[in-house]
Amino acid sequence: MQNILLAYRHYFDTATVTGGSWQAGAPLANLKTRIFSEVARSTNALASNTLLDIDLGQVRPIALVSLVDHNLSEMAQWRVTAYSNAGYTHVVWQQDWQRVWPRLGLGAMDWEDPGYWSGLIPAERLDQYRALSIATPDRSRARYWRIEIDDTANPAGYVQLGRVYVSDGWQPEANLSYGRALGYESRSQIIEADDGTEFGRRRKPCRVVQGELAWLSKTEAYDRVLQIQREADVIGEVFYVEDAADPASLLQRAFPGRLRKLSAIEWPFFNTHRTGIEIKEII
Repeated sequence: MQNILLAYRHYFDTATVTGGSWQAGAPLANLKTRIFSEVARSTNALASNTLLDIDLGQVRPIALVSLVDHNLSEMAQWRVTAYSNAGYTHVVWQQDWQRVWPRLGLGAMDWEDPGYWSGLIPAERLDQYRALSIATPDRSRARYWRIEIDDTANPAGYVQLGRVYVSDGWQPEANLSYGRALGYESRSQIIEADDGTEFGRRRKPCRVVQGELAWLSKTEAYDRVLQIQREADVIGEVFYVEDAADPASLLQRAFPGRLRKLSAIEWPFFNTHRTGIEIKEII
């Protein structure tokens, strides 16, 4: 089990992004906005046309690479590689080819489900989860990054992405304390007529995580937490990953979000600091 990861410096947004073949009406530039419905769409599903070459402009430490709100199929794979040269030949760090959709743990499906033993999510159930894939390069430092996608059998005939993150982040030395809370917050609306009849308008819910970092060092409290609050405020994106070492949990316990409030840093004991966090999912 790993401690939480908070990714907050999103270098992809200012990077030069090339590679692949993308439709003129849905270019790679759309991946730099937080409006996830503004998508990038490849011209077809060939692997050579669905890769992204990313030049960050200078060497950066990267803790998170993520594809969000994609249309990748249940058998799709992807790989992230960091390079030290513009020719993309000298490897600094490389992820093995991974399934875009992680295998779920035993018991996550009913016995009758076709994917019960394999953990593979059936195609007809993919829309029950937010399409999100994560790689954690452990703050590997590189200027040039490549994202490869292998989904040549995509039934849509193309690859579509809503957002890409190539970001630095922070993991606390001590994890969130017991008592953390993670759940969905409803955005649906209910209107009651004069006779008591209720009419509903269903809207997509968002996740909210609340917790306390109760064992922060002085350096963590002021050079990390306070700095994240200053840089992100309640507007900037803060990507929450609860446990990167548990891929089966990422669909439920990782999401792009924002700080809902800025909690003060407290000094309850000698050489110990604490603060609360509350992150709301961006949808």
